[in-house]
Amino acid sequence: METHAWYVELVAAVAVAQGWNLTAEEQTDLAELVADYSQQSAGNKQTKLSEITINLWHDYPTVQRALDPQHPQHEEALDQLYQQINHCLKQIHVFEVDALYLDERSPDLCAYADLTQKLSQFRFEARLSTYIYQVTWRAVLQWRRSTNALKRGGAGFKRQQASAAAQQVYYLSQAQQNQDFLLEDMLVAPDPAVDDLVAVRQLKREISHVVVRMHDDPLYAVAQRLWHELLFEQPNISALAETEGLAAGALFNLRARIGRRCRDVVERWCVGLDE
Repeated sequence: METHAWYVELVAAVAVAQGWNLTAEEQTDLAELVADYSQQSAGNKQTKLSEITINLWHDYPTVQRALDPQHPQHEEALDQLYQQINHCLKQIHVFEVDALYLDERSPDLCAYADLTQKLSQFRFEARLSTYIYQVTWRAVLQWRRSTNALKRGGAGFKRQQASAAAQQVYYLSQAQQNQDFLLEDMLVAPDPAVDDLVAVRQLKREISHVVVRMHDDPLYAVAQRLWHELLFEQPNISALAETEGLAAGALFNLRARIGRRCRDVVERWCVGLDE
């Protein structure tokens, strides 16, 4: 079994290769982390441990802050994870537009819930950003399946017969069995035409009427002020919650509640586009 000194030497070698300027304390702490994780890893090759060392150095603090509700930067770390999910959605050409992001099936919320539930199991054998991308991609695929199911049940629109507004969000291809083609089976958002903007404006008016009637919601006043920002923009949830004197989770939950209240409006709107 490797000694503590061996792990310290490993960390020192990785630090030189990566150009890190570690203090003696940082080097010792990182060596202890690598030792702990190497004992839980199936492989003990130095090349693998070198990768784990790099991943731990970059991502361990973020993970620990996100897992510890008592940490002063806990909410900030959670918001950082959520923003990385949004970044992944942009990378795979899924954008926050219109109806499909207005309920709890939306891929950003599903990915965030999955990520926060499984974060304690993250083994640092890959970068955290890679893991977040995988979680987000699974959420997108699940969203695609559930949305297709709604369409088959008559709650959506047929792509071939859809108007320009309906095609603001559409599928490039049908479900693929070959995993190599998964990246081709994605969502895109073309630049909206004038008719599209008019249709979306009408949707927003109807949603505002629904929000006005949410008198029983404990955050009714906040919903009145922030519904558009929560549903149609990409705010910094932690910063926004701080200005309202709330926890970030409270705004995530408010967004989901608004989406559930608006679901009927959204589905009627989608059906209307196809008529």
